[in-house]
Amino acid sequence: MAMSKPQPISVYMVAVTCAALHGIVAIVAAPILACILCWSGPARLEGGFNIEKIMVFAVTAPVISSVFGFIAGGLMATAHNVFAKEQRKVAVMVRERTEVPAAFGSVA
Repeated sequence: MAMSKPQPISVYMVAVTCAALHGIVAIVAAPILACILCWSGPARLEGGFNIEKIMVFAVTAPVISSVFGFIAGGLMATAHNVFAKEQRKVAVMVRERTEVPAAFGSVA
């Protein structure tokens, strides 16, 4: 379905907003996942995860998620601008045939 009046959007603003949302979600989710990993069996095993590595993951996850969100938001905004620009152009122009009325009368 075509958009009615597509307008280009600011790629930078979309990328920053997407990065902020990804960072906020990671701030909430990463410590929860780190605690679950610390309480699980593989973290306590000798050859398993170290608790220090899990805590480093909890600290760096928001930064990594924000970078991913910035890149993904920028790509999506760029794709939107490309398609929004293309939708404003006329792709196919249909012209109906004009009918000329026939003149019936004396030719002579």
